[in-house]
Amino acid sequence: MMDGGYGLLKNVRLLCASARKVENCDILFFGRSKKESSRICRIGQELALPSDQPVKLYTGASRLYCRAFVDTACYLPSRPGRYGESFVAVARAAQAGGFATVALLPGAGNPLDTPLAVAGVIRESSTQDVQFLPVASIVTSDRTKSKLTDFSEMKKAGAVALTVPDGRRLPQELLLEAMYRAAELDMTLYCPVSGNAFSQKGAVNAGRIAKLLKVPGIVRCGELLSINESLLLAQESGCRIHIPVISLAESVQAIRMAKDRGVRVTCGTAAQYFSLTEDDLIFRGVNAKLDPPLRTAEDRAAIVKGLRDGTIDCIAGDHRPCTKEEKGTEIKSGAFGAVGLETAFAAGLTFLVLPGKLDLFSLIEKMTEAPAAVLGVSPTLQSGSRMDLVLLDEEKEMIYTNNTLHGRAVNTPYYGTALRGCVGQRFIDGRM
Repeated sequence: MMDGGYGLLKNVRLLCASARKVENCDILFFGRSKKESSRICRIGQELALPSDQPVKLYTGASRLYCRAFVDTACYLPSRPGRYGESFVAVARAAQAGGFATVALLPGAGNPLDTPLAVAGVIRESSTQDVQFLPVASIVTSDRTKSKLTDFSEMKKAGAVALTVPDGRRLPQELLLEAMYRAAELDMTLYCPVSGNAFSQKGAVNAGRIAKLLKVPGIVRCGELLSINESLLLAQESGCRIHIPVISLAESVQAIRMAKDRGVRVTCGTAAQYFSLTEDDLIFRGVNAKLDPPLRTAEDRAAIVKGLRDGTIDCIAGDHRPCTKEEKGTEIKSGAFGAVGLETAFAAGLTFLVLPGKLDLFSLIEKMTEAPAAVLGVSPTLQSGSRMDLVLLDEEKEMIYTNNTLHGRAVNTPYYGTALRGCVGQRFIDGRM
């Protein structure tokens, strides 16, 4: 760990995702202090040490590093304090998974619908090495009436984007007005597909597995209706929108066509949708109960194709911590969601890179530069940016259990599963 002062990381192989190259270099940086974040001073070969300042030396030993990961979709715990200090628990999981920047979306315990709530996230973030970026709600938490929040004040308070709250169905005219206002402020509006009316009444993907498990199914049209509405309103308003997680083949195609006609849309998916299918519910149980739900093998193949051709921009953690009581053991009554920050890179390497479906450059780009662009943060390591760097260990295999997961919540569909790849040495805001 390093507080203030210079550090020099020698002899690293730095992966530059968009440039699709690996450079041998040294990195000189100034560590985080109580008053300011870390910053990179120089990146180059055979860097000289500052003659007038003490410098802590680190060796990269010619190993492969990249910019630390950026997550576009992490949800605040539903009950603050239920997992101990929620920011500390999420930060611990994020660091273990190699994430230095995490976008926090509203949760039931904190709807992020006031500038004060947004400022609170910024204040809590300042105590952590992980950078938490609040995504503010576009409507107040009062469900008896749909009233837009003050977007301008949210932006001043530190919100990096706006979002339709999970589980809120808004009148189309109100959503269109929200998009016009967001466009005026040049803010991205998140349009999640989770929490729609159909998922609230179901448990798993409607079809063969739902019938086998004798639980209510979630029909496909719920996600498609949400996406098509968002795309049409975005086209009308000129608003820049982001759909954080998609799961269907038809969703990939709808977004692909929207991009072709100039709609300002980006989207993401999560590891479970390119690695698992609804069949996995039989063996993985309630930990694989997700929203949107796990889909068919055909949908999984379409998600992979969307990642490969660039239709899907980002791979999100989609981190939704649940207690054992909330998850329970029954699929029908258990809570939706999975923790994903610690397993995102390993799942990407195991299910995309190793089988040859995606190369390592593309995987890292979808976990660093693309999500950074969505959130408006520095996409690459350069002079003046935070010192957020991780070592990529492509060989190490890990089995995810209570003993290996670092957050309080352990509700992952990969529980007990061996995944290959993890992050080793980490510099998060200059601290190792």
